[in-house]
Amino acid sequence: MLVSASSSPSASPAPPWDDQELLELWEVIGGDSSSDRDPTTPTANAAASTRRRRRVMTPRQLEMRRKRNREAMRRGRQRQQLEVAAMRETLSGLQRQLEALQFARKTPMQRQQSDLSTAVATCQREQLALLDALRARRATSKTLQRYLIESLSSHPTWGLVPWGHAPESLDEFAWIPRVLPLLPELSAANVFELARETYLAVVRFTRTVGQSSDLSRGEDAAASAAGANVLGWIDRRAVRGSSAEFLFSKDFDHESAETLADKTWAVLTHSNQTDTGFQARALHLRVLQRLNANTLLMARNVYFPSEDRYYSSVYVLVRVRTARGYVIGGRAIAPRPEMNERTQQALGSRRSYAQFYYGLSFERTDQAAGTSVQYGGRMSGCSALFARCWAMDVLLAVLRWESSCSTDPAVLEAPYRKSSQPTRGPAHHRVMGTLSIAAVTYFFGCGGPLGSEPIISSTGPAIGLPAMVLYPLLVTGPYAYIVVELCCAFPEDGGFAIWVLNAFGPFWGFQVGYWSWIAGIFNTALLPGFLLQILRDNYDVVIPSGITSYCVKALLALVFTLPSVLGTRVASRSCEVLLVCVLLPVLVFTIWAYTRARDYVDLIEVRHESLRPHEGDNLQVGAVAIDWTLLLNTLFWKYDGINIASVFGGEVSNPAGIYSKAVALTVVLTVATYLVPMPAAIIVDDPNWTFFTRDSYPAIAESIGGPVLKALFVFSSCCSAAGLFVSGIFCESFQLSGMGDAQLLPSCFAWRNTRFDSPYVSITVTALFTIALLGVDFDELLPMTNVFAGAVQLLIILAAIRLRKLLPFIPRPSKVPGGKSMLVALALLPTVMLCYIVIDAFSSPVSALIILAFLVPGLVYGLYERRRGGLRVSLCASFY
Repeated sequence: MLVSASSSPSASPAPPWDDQELLELWEVIGGDSSSDRDPTTPTANAAASTRRRRRVMTPRQLEMRRKRNREAMRRGRQRQQLEVAAMRETLSGLQRQLEALQFARKTPMQRQQSDLSTAVATCQREQLALLDALRARRATSKTLQRYLIESLSSHPTWGLVPWGHAPESLDEFAWIPRVLPLLPELSAANVFELARETYLAVVRFTRTVGQSSDLSRGEDAAASAAGANVLGWIDRRAVRGSSAEFLFSKDFDHESAETLADKTWAVLTHSNQTDTGFQARALHLRVLQRLNANTLLMARNVYFPSEDRYYSSVYVLVRVRTARGYVIGGRAIAPRPEMNERTQQALGSRRSYAQFYYGLSFERTDQAAGTSVQYGGRMSGCSALFARCWAMDVLLAVLRWESSCSTDPAVLEAPYRKSSQPTRGPAHHRVMGTLSIAAVTYFFGCGGPLGSEPIISSTGPAIGLPAMVLYPLLVTGPYAYIVVELCCAFPEDGGFAIWVLNAFGPFWGFQVGYWSWIAGIFNTALLPGFLLQILRDNYDVVIPSGITSYCVKALLALVFTLPSVLGTRVASRSCEVLLVCVLLPVLVFTIWAYTRARDYVDLIEVRHESLRPHEGDNLQVGAVAIDWTLLLNTLFWKYDGINIASVFGGEVSNPAGIYSKAVALTVVLTVATYLVPMPAAIIVDDPNWTFFTRDSYPAIAESIGGPVLKALFVFSSCCSAAGLFVSGIFCESFQLSGMGDAQLLPSCFAWRNTRFDSPYVSITVTALFTIALLGVDFDELLPMTNVFAGAVQLLIILAAIRLRKLLPFIPRPSKVPGGKSMLVALALLPTVMLCYIVIDAFSSPVSALIILAFLVPGLVYGLYERRRGGLRVSLCASFY
């Protein structure tokens, strides 16, 4: 056997070549080419060839040649291996570069998609705000026209003087020389002191009213507009007898304080206010003296045609530069007390001396080139009618000021769409994706297979199993399509309450939110007791003391509330983990059950009146007895909750692209949760399907797989109860938060935690009500929850149809095809189903009384807020 020289590290080096071998090598290298160049060499080549043929190589020479060949081949293989390794390294580098380029290409697209979704949502809100403002303007025009017609019919002589124009006179400021001697001495020092007092009075007033945020707390306030949002201005006004006060505030993101102050000063010092378009036409000014560039002594006349009277004043106008901006203020100079009668005589019978002060504050904001504007003041010394009209006209004044002095494009906000109070936390971060939405919605409406057993026991497998497919196909599916359309059109917290608000107004918006919240907290309050019942029924875990049981339930409620307190990301991730813990045991149960199947005939049975044992099995006898009411209520209860995906719309990362996939995934998971394990449980026939109750699955699991499968299914049921509670608290609190943002509830419900960005006030209120209801027996309250949930769905369907008519041009990325007629057709069957559930609940007197008991508080509060809101809206409308 020959051994390669390269295989032995101790092999001796090859001996040098001899002369004969060198000659042969030379001939091999150059023999052929030399013969072509020299024609005289054939004889020599033939002789050399003869000599080569005669020569016989020795074994040693053959071995040496073989060794050289093997060495050359080994070196060639090494070179090839090195080249292949280099090529592989180059290929790996190119692949990494390709992946980096693909990631760099995808990341900006995702970011742009998220930015576009946010921009679409902003445009949607602004479009709704514009429509709300347009409706308010139309209502205002009708109201003012009606008031004008009524006034002219009551006072025909008023028509002789056009509104806002004073009767022509030779000199409407002729009273000034008669009144000036009756005023305090107007020396330069006194005027500057008045200017200082004016500045201090304006600052004190704006700070006091701005901190209290309400001018209408006094009992003598005849009319007020406290905190309303009018074209972006926070409006606070109050009329008390013959005096009126006001304070308006608004932020301008693209206007500097210096520019606004300079424009305002130029307008306020212009004698002809009609040309500037800032004040009313009946107001005329005259500059009496310019003490310096920032202090003026001025006079003003206001003609009020309703009383055919002038209201005149001499006042100081001052401009002050502060650390954060500017303050411009005016204050009337009051006559000396002993000169009041003489002042009135000097003015005449058709003129009164009015006392007032006002101020405009321009403060720089934290944003670049941003300014916060406050405009406030007080008018007194006039009639009550003039005070009310002046309070109405001052709103027009501030709007005319914005039109003439500001170039910042106004962003309109509807009065009920967003809280006008400052937020206490960071901007909301949209962090929920498809799986997060599906997990939270799944637990709120389904939670697991436990509780679906009455679908079979009330009718039989032959009807119950098809019902599990037909109900979501005919009722849940079309309704889910409607929900997706509205979720994409209104992606904000509050969800369906905001839909109904925009469709039917704040009263019904509050009612639908209240009904859903009431039904939600009752269902949520059931869950800690349900979890303890699972442990008691399957493992004899008994808590004898009622107080101890309540404390354990309260502790469980607090633990399950914690994920919502820690923020949206933690709550949604918790639901995702619990979803896996619920579905995996169900899958194991199903597979195990099919291995123990023994009675497939049960799948085609129908429920009859009675049951008789027959040859080890149960035989159905008597007439067919199907409990349709129990079937429909159970189907509705187990497939309800799709609309809850809308209440956290402000947390969804890409509503236009995610909502449709998330809702579809939720429906598929829900149907699979009921339909996959149920046939397996039926054909096991231990116990028979006629004995199924709301918690039969653990017993079926024990009969299939013994204690192991039973423990696994009990674990799944406990995770289901935990997920239902976490989802319930999360969704109900965000519903309250969205209603607070929309001013359907006090704005404190929208306050956010600065660290976790969670609505802590809404979470606290929801958790407290839930804990308070832990000790109540809910057997008679379950029909009430179905009625309220059915009423919510009915209003959602009606709102979808009405919004198609009211807001036809609002973007709807996911839209029910076929127009409004197709929408009505899809909503027909769900509407009939929901009406049946609501009407059936009122057939029982006890259920009807319970429903009315919980319905009345919401109606009372809604009517009370409607009365307050109606007063506020009517005042705002008249102020236009």
